[in-house]
Amino acid sequence: MVRAFPKALNWIGLVVVVMSLWLAVRLVWEQTVWTWNRGPQMVGVSLIHGGLGIPLLLALWGGLFWIAAVVIFAALSRSFASVPTRILVVLYGLAWVLVETPYGFWQRLLVEKLAHGAHAPEFLSYAAALGDLQTVEAFLSQGVPVDARNREGSTALHGAAVEGQLTAADYLLARGADMNAVNRYGETAPTCRGFSQRRAAREFAEAKNNATKPRKILCANKWKSGRERSQSDAQPQGRGERARAARGARCEHYIGA
Repeated sequence: MVRAFPKALNWIGLVVVVMSLWLAVRLVWEQTVWTWNRGPQMVGVSLIHGGLGIPLLLALWGGLFWIAAVVIFAALSRSFASVPTRILVVLYGLAWVLVETPYGFWQRLLVEKLAHGAHAPEFLSYAAALGDLQTVEAFLSQGVPVDARNREGSTALHGAAVEGQLTAADYLLARGADMNAVNRYGETAPTCRGFSQRRAAREFAEAKNNATKPRKILCANKWKSGRERSQSDAQPQGRGERARAARGARCEHYIGA
């Protein structure tokens, strides 16, 4: 006989799910409606300042204990959860999916609208600063200039440079970004502190790696034709010549830098 789940467990789950979905819908609202009306958002900050953020976050994370209780009870009673409990579990999982969906996903979903709005340069710089190449490429493909300037006169290359996003910076340079563009503060991308520090670190790492990486050396004997090798092998050889021939027969070896 299937034992019914405790009603208290379902009531707790109902509270957890309602609060978790409230949080998820609010964050999605900020990343969609507010974003295309106001530009890039510091997602969740206004919610925290409003006093609701902390209780909603506690409900979301506390729901993990509720899920654990549901699983434990199902294991002990050797029964599946009731239909209402299953619905609550699915809705709780949906809330987590929405909360964990990256901001860049929503921007790419709405890129046709955002790329032709007044805040397009901010979106491009924001994505570059995060190193989100997919979103950067999406905005560029919609016609946003690679050197579009935001309210501070900074380009996407400045955004990548400030946060030390070297991969994004390399991508923007490959797309024709101007390294000498100057923002309102008189900075170019190479003069940004994060950019110079991380580039120096990467160059040091690459230099160290190249210094310890073995190099393949091809012996001259490898480039001889088959007839030349047979003729050279047929010639009388002294002891030293035989040793050199044996080394040459391997055709390749490795040495350190």
